[in-house]
Amino acid sequence: MKKKVIIVGAGVSGLASAIRLQHLGYDVEIFEKNPIAGGRMGLVEFDGFRFDLGPTILMMPHMFREVFEFCGKNPDDYLQMEKVDPIYKVYFADGTTHEASSELTKLVKEMEAVSEADAAGFMKYLGDVYERYLIAKDYFIGRGFRKVTDMLTPQMLSAGLRLKTLDDAYSMMSKYI
Repeated sequence: MKKKVIIVGAGVSGLASAIRLQHLGYDVEIFEKNPIAGGRMGLVEFDGFRFDLGPTILMMPHMFREVFEFCGKNPDDYLQMEKVDPIYKVYFADGTTHEASSELTKLVKEMEAVSEADAAGFMKYLGDVYERYLIAKDYFIGRGFRKVTDMLTPQMLSAGLRLKTLDDAYSMMSKYI
């Protein structure tokens, strides 16, 4: 008889865990409070507009690939990822628009056209975000925490504080731009 595992939450982590456990021979059941799976990979729709919630994991395709490879599958048989450029376009009430490129050199030129000081601030922001990514990669991403005390070490608490996870996006960006 297979051991049964119950997973609460059908977000990216819950789904990836379920796939791995099922591959290892467990009987897996997932419970999700929302009407569709995906968690932060979902959409928000209102007034005829659709907004992709865009989880960070989409910027790390190697993590998607790893789940398929764990199960002995070739990710390229199942996934087709495309780079999107521009990554978004903003429409203003006066009819003007602004596009943000996924190419850094194009993005900096776009920002310089608005404000060279903001372009410089954005580069500082990128440096800070990259440092935070390295902390997350080294201490949190892909790491298992079997009990609360695994996260309550001085090193983990220090790393968590350095991530500045309590800042909202506006407050964070306002420090640079």
